[in-house]
Amino acid sequence: MSEETTQEASPGRKVSISFERKRGLADFGNVTAWAHVEDYVPLDASESQVAETLNSLFNAAKAATFDQLGIEFVMDEHGVLREKHEPVANVSDAASAVGRQFPNTTNDGGLRVMNKADQQGDIPQPVIDFCAARGITAIWDNRKQGKSFSEAVGRGKVSLINGTSKGALIGLDGTFS
Repeated sequence: MSEETTQEASPGRKVSISFERKRGLADFGNVTAWAHVEDYVPLDASESQVAETLNSLFNAAKAATFDQLGIEFVMDEHGVLREKHEPVANVSDAASAVGRQFPNTTNDGGLRVMNKADQQGDIPQPVIDFCAARGITAIWDNRKQGKSFSEAVGRGKVSLINGTSKGALIGLDGTFS
């Protein structure tokens, strides 16, 4: 009895790429899509052959993910897969685009409100003026807790109002305590 053995040629090194993309929804939720692709490269493949295979896999995973999320995409002249969108020409166009995306936002007078989800309506003009005069760019809206506002002070930073590591309380009339 003879035994015939066959040895299959090794397919090479297995390479794989995963790609994940989140897309924000109008109700502040999000959806995530994920793709994983793999292939083999010959054991004697050059660096450029491996790079070409990886690039191809990356584009395949990215395209599959964009398809899942309904994102339009294009391949640019360098072989890079990019999301297709209208370019924003200037700051006012960008602000307008954000306004269209989030139409129910409140007026914050250019201040960064650290707890946007708890913001209780527009920031009063005296508070905006008070902060602008002192170079304050970020505040906490504490009206939900029965207080007014407080200066947002970063870790290791000092308050621009009272020189402490805790931000001063800013009243609705633009005074501080």
